[in-house]
Amino acid sequence: MIEWIPFEKLTNFQIIREEELRMIFMATWLDGIRIIEGEPVEYTQSCIESCGVNLIILHDLQTCDSFIKELTNYMQLEGNVVYGITQNTKTNQYIIVIPDEFNSRRNNSNGVCKYCKCYNTSPAWCQSCDPRREVLKWTHENKGINNLIKEFQFKATEYEKVVEWIQFDKLINLQEIKGESDFVSMATWVKGVRTFKGESGKFTQSRTISSVDLMKLNYSQTSTLELVENFKVLMQLEKYRIHGITQNTENGQFVLVIDFYNDKRKSINGICKHCARYNTNPVWCQLCDPPKKIQETSGDKNIDDCIMEFQFKATTYETVIEWIPYNRLGNIKEIGRGGFGIVYSSIWLDGKRTVEGDDSLGYAPYREKSCEVALKTLPGSQTNSSEFLNEDMYVR
Repeated sequence: MIEWIPFEKLTNFQIIREEELRMIFMATWLDGIRIIEGEPVEYTQSCIESCGVNLIILHDLQTCDSFIKELTNYMQLEGNVVYGITQNTKTNQYIIVIPDEFNSRRNNSNGVCKYCKCYNTSPAWCQSCDPRREVLKWTHENKGINNLIKEFQFKATEYEKVVEWIQFDKLINLQEIKGESDFVSMATWVKGVRTFKGESGKFTQSRTISSVDLMKLNYSQTSTLELVENFKVLMQLEKYRIHGITQNTENGQFVLVIDFYNDKRKSINGICKHCARYNTNPVWCQLCDPPKKIQETSGDKNIDDCIMEFQFKATTYETVIEWIPYNRLGNIKEIGRGGFGIVYSSIWLDGKRTVEGDDSLGYAPYREKSCEVALKTLPGSQTNSSEFLNEDMYVR
């Protein structure tokens, strides 16, 4: 049932978007929508007080007859619901009052939007009001980049997922990341990543100074379109948390500001002491720890380079391989012999890497002292490290 809604019963007007033929506003309807309460046979009529609604203002409709025609066409479309009609007392424009398109996502635990006074659609974020304010902020003089950022800001469903233009001078402590692609480096973002703070029902938007990863975008320097398309592809991947885009002021290269291993970071893994983000595995940050591993060297460049290569690929603390001095192996005994070498048992005095703890107490790195290991020799590898590497390390 649709009804006449007095214009003074609508407050907190906020424009959501302007389309070719109409403008969409948000407002609070003081009387509220009609509902039915009670049990079967004992139903009663009621209203939800002060609920959010959307308003459709059609362009170029000067007469009541043309408005009624458009209203009828709108109501005949499947799925469209109309609460009622109102009229702006200043402009005399007729307005269609419809349900709030994000009503199903509004929850009191998300807090109240300071603009429309309705519950937010996610913690500290109102999808009706906040995206429009984000796009009003300064971005970049390049129209293609500017429109790209605004497009995704309009689509943002959560405060933490908003992408933005990031000034390059706000990224400090730039450093290369060994072992990763040449396209990835790390920096500290002084403005900080988006987060929300507070408790349920009182969440507020906030920022936290954090390490971020910088990924060079692969594109032709003369083709903004190629840059835009590559960015859209990366936005569809759930692996990364994308904070925004910046531009290196020295070489003009556009760079994506992201969390490269966001899909693996979990609070139960602890905090990385280098980048202050959650680890990707217990006590292990796949981005920071591999290049920071200090190892004893064998004295043979081929062996050392091989070990370093596999250390860069290590995804957990326990799977890091290392150079083990022979004098750290004791009680060596032959246990097998064949055409592919001799196998010994031994006690490794330093012990293998392991992780102690659990999800509730947290984790810590640990070494099992004096653990038993097996040793394997390969024929012909005593004087040729390259042959040893080809026969053993790369056949795994």
